[in-house]
Amino acid sequence: MKYQSLNTNFIASISLIGIAYVVVIIVAMHKLRPDYDPRSRYISEYAVGKYGQLASSSFVIFGLAILGIYLCLNTVLSVRVRSSLGLTFVAIWGVSQLMTGFFKVDLKKNN
Repeated sequence: MKYQSLNTNFIASISLIGIAYVVVIIVAMHKLRPDYDPRSRYISEYAVGKYGQLASSSFVIFGLAILGIYLCLNTVLSVRVRSSLGLTFVAIWGVSQLMTGFFKVDLKKNN
C-alpha cells in the first residue's frame, strides 16, 4: 500500500539525520567542555554556558526526530498492531525533548 499523503521514507531519513546530529553534538560538547565530567554531570547542563545554544539545538532536533518517528509509525502500522498508548508515550517523549531545548537548567552542585 502506498502512502500518498505522507512520504514516510523521507521523514524517517530526516529523523535519522537528526539523531546523528544529536550524537555528534553530544560528543562535541564533551570535547568543548572538558570542565564537565560526563560521568557525573547531566547532558542538559551543557545548555548553560558558552556553547549553550549548540546543546539546546540538539535537544530541539532530537525532539523533532522523535516526533518524525512517531508520525511514521502512526502512518505505517496497521490499526490492529498499533498501540495508541505506546505511540502516545512516544509523542509525549518527543514533545518533552523539544521543550527541553527552550528552557535553561540549574547546574548541579558539586559537593
